[in-house]
Amino acid sequence: MAGGEISERLTKRSKTIVTAHIVTNFIAADVKPDSVSLTFYLQIYAHEDGTEHAEAVPLTTSPYVNRLSAVVVRSDVGWQIREIATQAAIFVTSG
Repeated sequence: MAGGEISERLTKRSKTIVTAHIVTNFIAADVKPDSVSLTFYLQIYAHEDGTEHAEAVPLTTSPYVNRLSAVVVRSDVGWQIREIATQAAIFVTSG
């Protein structure tokens, strides 16, 4: 997903959805001075009941767990993601 597409989705999404993204188990491959290829797990938790919340929301769904790959490159402002893709879903919410 490109940066413009991400921005567009964020502006169109519900104003009452609460999400958390947890990234774990990084594996670096093809490490070069100015780039690295990564694989990792991404857990996504979401809660949407149509109301705004100022405090913690109940955890009512299982997380989605996906394996992703990314290419990260060094730039003038630091390391940035050049490419990112979902490789496979590991767990999905049932029912």
